[in-house]
Amino acid sequence: DDATFKIATEHASSSNSTIKVLKNERKGKVSAFNKALRTSTGDCILFLGGDDISISETFDERANLVNSTRPVICYGYMETISSWPLFNGVRHPRRGGGCRTGGACWFNRAFLELYYPIPRELPNEDTWIDVITKLHNVAVLSPNIDTMRHRIHGGNSWNRRGDFAEYNKALQERYIAYAIGLSLPSAKRC
Repeated sequence: DDATFKIATEHASSSNSTIKVLKNERKGKVSAFNKALRTSTGDCILFLGGDDISISETFDERANLVNSTRPVICYGYMETISSWPLFNGVRHPRRGGGCRTGGACWFNRAFLELYYPIPRELPNEDTWIDVITKLHNVAVLSPNIDTMRHRIHGGNSWNRRGDFAEYNKALQERYIAYAIGLSLPSAKRC
């Protein structure tokens, strides 16, 4: 355990923000996201992981892009920060189209109604976002907005320095989201 919860609680209580700090006692990443989504009240939802720094100067612009009664999701850009030179200062994606990762996306409440809850058997939230977006043919915007900085280190859930077997196993775990999505009753799909 680190001091993250204490720091976040102090920040939320000392600022004029509407930040809610929740504790999810060691129940896993997906459970924590589901708890946050269940208790959220805003019109614009964005994820922030422990290795992410969100660029707050773009919050208003991001919220305006998803201001709709129809489901909308946006993917912006992220920059990596790392003590490993190969991964430091890289803007993703390199070819445009927005970065398909949880911290670089944001969506509106109408999308949340399709997306929530994230299946408990999944190791992450971002693959499920992609599944729901495709199953429901949701409008996807990819504005040229820098949304976050993601810290790359040896403890990331997605290990960039692991061997092929480790990488392959992680991909297989993430992509069961598509099998779960396709097994949904057709009424829950489009």
